[in-house]
Amino acid sequence: MKNIVSVKKKFKVEIEDPAKGKVTFDYGNAALIDDFVKVLNKEGNTLKCYKIYDIEAAINASGYTYKMADGYESDFSSKNGWVYCLTIDRRIVKIGMTEVTLKSRFSSYCAGTLKARQKGTCSVTNYYCSETIRTCLRAGNKVEVFAWHAPDMSVEIMLFGNPAKALAKTAYLYEDAWMSLYEKINGSKPALCRNTSKSMIVERK
Repeated sequence: MKNIVSVKKKFKVEIEDPAKGKVTFDYGNAALIDDFVKVLNKEGNTLKCYKIYDIEAAINASGYTYKMADGYESDFSSKNGWVYCLTIDRRIVKIGMTEVTLKSRFSSYCAGTLKARQKGTCSVTNYYCSETIRTCLRAGNKVEVFAWHAPDMSVEIMLFGNPAKALAKTAYLYEDAWMSLYEKINGSKPALCRNTSKSMIVERK
């Protein structure tokens, strides 16, 4: 099947999904990262957000690569637990999270190729995000990632009567907080978002 991906007009992305046909994402009304960061980084607010890297076109299987922002390479590849924004021309198209390293999360996005989607070996999210990135890079759009490392926290639990410390996973809570703030500012979720990880956990119960 021929991969037909195009941007018909500014702020609209059309993706040809082998499983569902043409899928359109319109992010013309998306909030700007600059406005979102101003709210997050205001004095007294612990939900910070910083630019981590640019995404640039490359000749490889995924069609793109990451260029790190100064000072973040070690954090990006070694610390677990992140919440992030993917932006196109400074417009927020996705808010997401990972409980592992940010490097690992975005490596999984790279796996979202047409070939993998046709074989069913990549997630719908990875394919849609990856195709959006490739499409927008071909159109000359600027693609960036802004993120924040969720603080490391531990909780004490009892194992057979003995106290033990366990690492608490909190990134999904920060993702939910970011999404709630975004919806308050903008009135809707970003184009590439469906549910937050927190809401998915609640729905499964």
